[in-house]
Amino acid sequence: MTESKKPLVLVVDDMPRNLQILSTLLDNEGFDITFANNGKQAIEVAQSAEPDLILLDVMMPEMNGFEACRIMKSMDATKDIPIIFITGRSNTEDIVEGFKSGAVDYVTKPFNTVEMVSRIRTHLELKFSKDIVIASNKKLEEYRNELEQVIRSKDKFFSIIAHDLRGPFSGFIGLTSMLMEDFEELGKEDIVQISGSLNSSAKHLYELLENLLDWSRSQMGKMDYNPINTDLYQNVTKVFSLLEAKSKEKNISLETSITINTYAYADNNMLNTILRNLISNAIKFTYSGGKISIDSVASDDFVKVSVADTGTGMTEDAMEKIFRIDTKYTTPGTNEEKGTGLGLILCKELVEKQGGEISVSSELDKGTIFTFTLPVPR
Repeated sequence: MTESKKPLVLVVDDMPRNLQILSTLLDNEGFDITFANNGKQAIEVAQSAEPDLILLDVMMPEMNGFEACRIMKSMDATKDIPIIFITGRSNTEDIVEGFKSGAVDYVTKPFNTVEMVSRIRTHLELKFSKDIVIASNKKLEEYRNELEQVIRSKDKFFSIIAHDLRGPFSGFIGLTSMLMEDFEELGKEDIVQISGSLNSSAKHLYELLENLLDWSRSQMGKMDYNPINTDLYQNVTKVFSLLEAKSKEKNISLETSITINTYAYADNNMLNTILRNLISNAIKFTYSGGKISIDSVASDDFVKVSVADTGTGMTEDAMEKIFRIDTKYTTPGTNEEKGTGLGLILCKELVEKQGGEISVSSELDKGTIFTFTLPVPR
């Protein structure tokens, strides 16, 4: 049966002498035992104790064994417990009635001790085998659902690649064709404009490829995770320097109230990817002359980092979609900048991989605040 615990048997009989005999027998055979002396009490005990098997007397006052059995077989909590009837009545009608009410076996008094124990063990083995099959089927169903989710994510991933790579490459092809075919006719201003467009497309394509690579490594479990006590101030200022040109282009100020020697326990590469995507996203949706501010608050277990902007804000519907791969959501920025739709999904993956959480709050035309947590220094 099981090595981890002794099987629990519920013995139901209104005669104390019978309870004593069955108790001694079962105890000597290594079973745990619980008792009830009538049908109503048997139902209550079966629900609370969840026995592995029930030995149920047929002839009891108020509620006989047949009725108690039918009631237990109609209840979710007790319907799968095997019930063996024990009775002095051995006519065919009673035996048939016992099986119709849901019992798995029928033993007549006076019973043979060896036979009784053998029947109990047989039905317990059958029950435990059935439990294993049910648990295995449940696990297989969970695996199937997980596999379907992986397949959906993979299909979405390839859909993102196909859709988002087509745009930048189409731009490249069109602009380079123009340079190649009309170079002699193009003036200096035309060439400067085309060069700027090529540079913008190149940056967008690089951002997309960088996020796609990080996200695919994360999905395959191949992204290195090396957490250390890292200085948030240094990470923020490093990302600020990377995005300074982009923010100055839109006249957006980058500010932080995080001071030097403010630490979190995090992987530097993952943290920089999170900050880069959140700050880049904030620049994209903030109007010229706006502000982006980075703050942090430490608690006993986590450091909470917030990235706030004074941009366009988001609707409730948008906030529900931005972290989901199955409903890719992207809109153009305040200067019609294009997005990949993958940056925020990647942020969620990397924050959760480090034991934190990410959330968003926003108000249309007033701005957005992304907040994520990281473990405190160790």
